Formats: sequence, structure tokens, C-alpha cells
Amino acid sequence: MNDSSQPNARSSRNTPSLPRFKTQGPVRYPPFEDVNDAAAQEIAKYQIGAFGHIQQCCEHIPYNSAKKDFFEKTGRESIEAFSYEFRVPGQQTAYKVMWDYNIGLVRMTPFFKSLGYAKTKPSQMLDKNPGLRDISPSITGGAVSAQGKLKITTSF
Repeated sequence: MNDSSQPNARSSRNTPSLPRFKTQGPVRYPPFEDVNDAAAQEIAKYQIGAFGHIQQCCEHIPYNSAKKDFFEKTGRESIEAFSYEFRVPGQQTAYKVMWDYNIGLVRMTPFFKSLGYAKTKPSQMLDKNPGLRDISPSITGGAVSAQGKLKITTSF
């Protein structure tokens, strides 16, 4: 029997199977996927296979590193994240977006990489914005997919 209350995780035969995990803790920063047709057409250009089902793409990423930057700035030892991949139109490289749905940390690295910036650019951006580095943990250990600069965002 098909449970129609659960969205189908496969939007097309070209979409890879999506991981299904349960969220841990409160979801304070859910994905926004309720868009009009014009926005959906623009989003489709970025080949986001998980769009419409992002809340089913959860990851629990323990953080272990000699640097205790993450724990000191967040009071946490793991990231509870939603994630999806996108491709810039005309490019083959997939960029993984992830954000902590509990506390609002957003991994910024894929946005810089997708625009062709060097991997040092997020750090340079933090240097040009006084106070931002103080609240932005840098993920240097643990899961490779989570490594990079995280920025706390409150504008959801």
C-alpha cells in the first residue's frame, strides 16, 4: 500500500535515491519549497533533484577535530543538517548545500565554489565583515561534506 502522505523521494528516473533519516531536535529552519510556477521553473534550471523533498534529506554529522572552534561557538558536538545538491546551468559539477535546521548555520563554501572563487574566498569575506568570524565556525574535521565555513543566519 502506498502512503500518499509521504512525498515520493524520486522525482524522475534521473534523480538519485535520496537518503531518508529522521530529524533530531527541533526544526527551526525548514526548507522553503512552496513556490509558484515561475520560481519552480528557475529552480529546475539548477537540477535540484531533492526539491520538494529536502526535509527528507537529513544528516547527523558528528564533529571531531583538534580545533574546538565548532563546540566553542555553538555549544554542540554535531551538525543536524538538511542537504541537497545543485548544478549551475551549463556545468556538470554538483555543489552540496547544507544547513543546520536546529540553529541556522549554513555551509557557505558551495556558493563561493559555484561562482568560481578560490577556497580562501569565504575566509576573506569573513575578514571584511567585522564580528562575523567570531560567530562563524570553520569546519575542518569530521565529515568531508560538512567542511568549510558556516555562517549563522537569522534572516529566514
